[in-house]
Amino acid sequence: MLIKNKKASDMVPKVVIFILLNLMFIVPGFIFISRLGTGDDFFEKKEVRRIALSIDELKPGSTLTIYADELFERAKKNNFKGEAIVVNYTSGYLALRVKDGAGNNFLFFNSLESGSIFVDPANKIIIVKK
Repeated sequence: MLIKNKKASDMVPKVVIFILLNLMFIVPGFIFISRLGTGDDFFEKKEVRRIALSIDELKPGSTLTIYADELFERAKKNNFKGEAIVVNYTSGYLALRVKDGAGNNFLFFNSLESGSIFVDPANKIIIVKK
């Protein structure tokens, strides 16, 4: 028999399982925290709510100009190639993304016609006409 200490041989699988279970819970936690560290998720949530609530308060016949310098700067910093702002007029939601991924959505209750929101990334503004 090669193993002289039976207690030690019984502990090896337990220690390996303990280490693997710890890694299964610690690694996703680090990934989550590192993703929140950039602040992009919080920024997306804050901005999409701000824009959607501004659209909700818009009176008929008025125009709203939203200066979104930081929004387009963050998208540029993250090398995001897609559309930063997507509007679904039929279901009434506004989607905002500054990096690859799902982004953040927020419903607005003001009925808008198709094409009434104009996004100009070159000048970093959003124009809403009702």
